[in-house]
Amino acid sequence: MNKNPYRRKHIIPLFYGKVCFLISLIYVCVMQIYCVSWSETIYRFSKDYWEKIEKSPELTLEGKEWEKSFDKNTGIMLFSIPSAINLGMYQFVHVYVSSNEGYEVRWGWSSKKWGDKIHFPSEGIRLINDSKTHIYSFTLKFTDKENPIFDKTNKVWVEIKGLTKENEVKLSQVVFVPYDKKHPRQLTIGGVCMDVLWDEKMIFNRKIEQGMELIFYTGIYNPVLGAYKKSSEGKDWQSDGISFSIDVVSKDNAEKIYQSEMKPQTTEEDREWKRVVLNLAKYAGQEIEVIFQMTPINNFIGDFGVWGNPMLVSKIVEDSQTKTNFFIISCDTLRPDHLLPYGYYLPTSPNLDTFAKDAVVFENAYTTQTFTPVAHMSMLTGRYPEGHGLTRNTDVFPYIETLPELMRNYGYMTAGFAGFLWWFIPSRGFGRGMDWFSVPEGGREGNRRTVIEVCDEAKDWIIKNENQQMFVFMHNYACAFKGVWTIDV
Repeated sequence: MNKNPYRRKHIIPLFYGKVCFLISLIYVCVMQIYCVSWSETIYRFSKDYWEKIEKSPELTLEGKEWEKSFDKNTGIMLFSIPSAINLGMYQFVHVYVSSNEGYEVRWGWSSKKWGDKIHFPSEGIRLINDSKTHIYSFTLKFTDKENPIFDKTNKVWVEIKGLTKENEVKLSQVVFVPYDKKHPRQLTIGGVCMDVLWDEKMIFNRKIEQGMELIFYTGIYNPVLGAYKKSSEGKDWQSDGISFSIDVVSKDNAEKIYQSEMKPQTTEEDREWKRVVLNLAKYAGQEIEVIFQMTPINNFIGDFGVWGNPMLVSKIVEDSQTKTNFFIISCDTLRPDHLLPYGYYLPTSPNLDTFAKDAVVFENAYTTQTFTPVAHMSMLTGRYPEGHGLTRNTDVFPYIETLPELMRNYGYMTAGFAGFLWWFIPSRGFGRGMDWFSVPEGGREGNRRTVIEVCDEAKDWIIKNENQQMFVFMHNYACAFKGVWTIDV
């Protein structure tokens, strides 16, 4: 006799083999949303900008144009060429080299933000010494291997180590390859990833609807600290500060609606994302020009400033028939046979027990792969691993649309909160379509955080966006943490 009190006629066994029924159910709900006529409640400046910007062509720097210098003492050959390349438009750089000796090649650049010093963003690649020309490819990411490089060069450099003679190596060309897919660029600061704009001055034209607010973040990225460092000291920062300002030009006048400085060397709260909300009620019904601008306080050194996910948001009317929130809550390393809804005899999960009494409980669950990030990406795309592309060593295919991207297209605020860093690296595809995607601080014990920490941050984000329809993904690790956490949603 089955003693499970939750076995009812609506308990449905899983079907379609390995594909989780939960995802099928979510996509059915989303398809129902398609049928609703939505008024636009959210306009994302960064999404609009990156989707409309013209794709840059490949940029080739011929080897014969490069200057070179050889240091016999160190065995290092340096090639350099003056340039003014907007690195934020390119995803890869290919270096074409032939050599008879030497053991390593790498590329770098110098700019105002580096104080005209050479910066090499990645480790070198071993040379093939057979006198033939080989292509050595680098992804344009900072040293943390997470954030895309955004800077304008004054020189590009190629370094080759391990030479005894100057004429044993030849640089044929260097080719910068643009992004193939027009996804919004994203940046992770202090473990929080979001879409960004990074040009010094950007202008947008938009009509303001009744009740609209301008919501955005400002931030300064520190390449030395990297993407996941949440705590730092003033001495860790090179930037002496950036001034962020927003001007609005309407048919009647022009005015500055925002100006603030971030000084990470002296102000602790300026070392993380800073959230700002501006009321635009006075411009309701008007076509306006919005001008975002960043200027250095003293010099450009270390000034990797960005606008984080600026958006125009209309407050929606509270209506239970039209406001539907979606939550995916993943309880990693949690055994179902030790939960009340699955027949366990001890009261280990009273809140889940209460929820299950009015929910659909599935007794069978199958995974597309027994590896957390791959299986979760199947949940967030509705695809098998070979369909979405994420493996231990490869990222999600650029042409795959994720569930958060789909939900954003239909008026939803989106957020993700992960309990384990290395399984949910944002740039691997998990940050795609997320207005806010948070991971644990890199370097802390286990690179993970408790379920309580995850839920507290999610609660804070939910409260800030309570007037919006929301899609929330929560990954809870170390679910055995002792504590109590509740939230009404």
